[in-house]
Amino acid sequence: MRTMLRSGRRQLAVVGCALVLTAGCSASEQDTRGSASPSAASVPSSRGHTKEGQDMCALLTAEQVATYLGDDIPEPERSSKRDRPTCTWDSESIDKVEVALWVPPIRSIITDDAERTISIGVYTGYVETETETSCKINIEGSKQFLNLQVSGSEKRSEDGRLCDSVAEMAEGVMADLGW
Repeated sequence: MRTMLRSGRRQLAVVGCALVLTAGCSASEQDTRGSASPSAASVPSSRGHTKEGQDMCALLTAEQVATYLGDDIPEPERSSKRDRPTCTWDSESIDKVEVALWVPPIRSIITDDAERTISIGVYTGYVETETETSCKINIEGSKQFLNLQVSGSEKRSEDGRLCDSVAEMAEGVMADLGW
């Protein structure tokens, strides 16, 4: 009698699991068939492009990049790691220009630890690091931050405020992004 009860319970458990799995599969099939097009939030961006299709490398002109890298401008590299569209011009030396869009996990990571702030129109730029040869600035937009990084081996600022010129360059980038 006990053997019959155990085998009956096993069969019931196996049938129950099969029903749950079948119901789960048919529900997800129905969900994907029911949506005609994916939402904008679920569409991944192409490497180095925003979800709206903006090429991050097109946001800076060759002249702007040459200001920081000189006349020998390397081919830009596009990436979108962690849904962060980025364009990087990285020379063989330590010279580099990078532009990216991102959403920090916590806003205060950027705002509270800034060395200083720069007003850029109605927006605020938070200087993360700055020397005579490098600048890393995050400009707060309505939904995300614009990150600009410039680094090099040559002195580009006499007063150690290289981010001021990077902030001027950022105005055009922000206009192209529709900010």
